[in-house]
Amino acid sequence: MTDYSFYTDTYHGSLIPEEDFPFWLGKADAKLEELTYGHCFHEDLPAAVQTRVSLAECAIADTLFSFDSASAAPIAAATISEEKVGSHSVKYNDAISASQALSSQIRSLASAYLLTTGLLNRACRILD
Repeated sequence: MTDYSFYTDTYHGSLIPEEDFPFWLGKADAKLEELTYGHCFHEDLPAAVQTRVSLAECAIADTLFSFDSASAAPIAAATISEEKVGSHSVKYNDAISASQALSSQIRSLASAYLLTTGLLNRACRILD
């Protein structure tokens, strides 16, 4: 099981405060559960695969925490992507593109840690 000491000592994370870690880990777990078709938390996973799942959890938790911290506005609101002072011009990102970018980043992180494990395959043939 992933805990704060794994986050700081093995993953070498430092963004998430210890008291907030269970919350963000829970959100990361939900994303991983979705991306791995519910296979990432089986008790019979080899130790090496369990470690990769824990690393993915930490990376996704960091990403979710960073996204939330950087977002001063609610997710549903638009954010400024460009601003020009001379002749005042402002360009907005819509919430959907920000949400899509976050989802894409999470999928990319899961893939980086879990692609070789078989967990991202719907048939889920786990590889050591």
